[in-house]
Amino acid sequence: MPTARAGLKALVDADMITGDDVTTQEGYDLMMIELREKGRRAVGQWPTGDLVAELIHLLEVRAEATDDSVERGRLRALIDGAADIGKGTLSEVLAAFVRQATGLP
Repeated sequence: MPTARAGLKALVDADMITGDDVTTQEGYDLMMIELREKGRRAVGQWPTGDLVAELIHLLEVRAEATDDSVERGRLRALIDGAADIGKGTLSEVLAAFVRQATGLP
């Protein structure tokens, strides 16, 4: 148990998890543990902040999942095109799309 308690404390200190501190004389302990944003990023439950990398990853997953060779080819062309355009330009396009889709100025 000391190792588990030390691990919990390290995750709290790293801002990965939060919970109700129910520390006793035996050592550090938490109840109602929840992942924080940083923890969710670490386990892939939250976007990394790199929209271009996220988009390319999702396109690659979709390309691998499809049995349709035409769709796979189109997805591969889109992935290659995104790489050719460059991260800066694609980031600007994605940001503009998100602003428009969410109604932000």
